Amino acid sequence: MSTATLIPPTADHTHDEQVTTLACPHCKKQFSPAVDATQPPRLQGAKCTNCKLFVPARVVAAAFAVRS
Repeated sequence: MSTATLIPPTADHTHDEQVTTLACPHCKKQFSPAVDATQPPRLQGAKCTNCKLFVPARVVAAAFAVRS
């Protein structure tokens, strides 16, 4: 099972805007995940903008849970 690393938001964003990025489990590049909840459960997740690896929603959610 792959894991995604959560990168904390940078300080240059406003307090209302919270930008969270993940490090791709494959290429280790940072990207902002956009999980599409309208898809069936097995297709919910985000794609790395660099290598196009599909990161399942459960992995994205687990990374966010670690931060909380």
